Amino acid sequence: MDISFYRMLFAALSSAPFFRLRRELAALGALYAPFYVSYVLSVNTVGITLAVAFLYTAPAWVSLWERLRGRGSLLPAALSVAGVYLLSGAPRLEGNFFIALAPGLLYAGVIIYSKELLKRRSPEELLGANVYAFIYAMPMTLFVDPDARALLSGAYLGVVCTTLAYLLFYSGLRELPAWYASVAATLEPTLASLWGALLGERLGPLELSGLALILTSQLLATFSLPRTRTRTPPRTRFRIHTLLPPSPPWLPARISRGRPQAPRGSS
Repeated sequence: MDISFYRMLFAALSSAPFFRLRRELAALGALYAPFYVSYVLSVNTVGITLAVAFLYTAPAWVSLWERLRGRGSLLPAALSVAGVYLLSGAPRLEGNFFIALAPGLLYAGVIIYSKELLKRRSPEELLGANVYAFIYAMPMTLFVDPDARALLSGAYLGVVCTTLAYLLFYSGLRELPAWYASVAATLEPTLASLWGALLGERLGPLELSGLALILTSQLLATFSLPRTRTRTPPRTRFRIHTLLPPSPPWLPARISRGRPQAPRGSS
């Protein structure tokens, strides 16, 4: 809980220059606050492995929502969710695993609602929702203990993993469909696993299978994007004489034939 509070605190401080009094941003902040808190509660309840696996069920919820509206594709999302589950080591589902569903559902809500807001707001304006999230989390101060480690962790998570990361994510989400952006977000645990492998962690068959599924989902999602045709300029017939200087007026016509003629009256 302490880390969640400090994360929202530093996210609000770093997003303060973009804060505006907007009802729709207040609604987005109302999704942020429970999302941050529920993920920490999920980690503390079911463990980091299962919490991460269920957090990235978000592409499934977003793709299902988009599909109900006649957009997107379900197959890339299904592959990415299965890939993250295998990449997490296929953790066993415990009796209270439903708690881990909340962050994934809230994350999907953040993506869907942010996509709607980006039709009329800039990515920078959406960062102002972090201030509203912190305002909603103010009652948590009654339960937060001063802790230097939690403070430093919250500062990093708030500035780098929230404000900066969401600014980049929203910049891409503005240009891409919501279902595609949610599938692309599953590259985060993929890159984390690859960094771990470079640092000496061993990836077993399950983890490698998960990586393959996630990468396959990225390819399918990319090929499922609608293609926009760009008009190419018409081809012009190349003539060598266009590279030559104009013919001097004293050159006989039969010699200068095929070369650009100098304008009359020129010397």
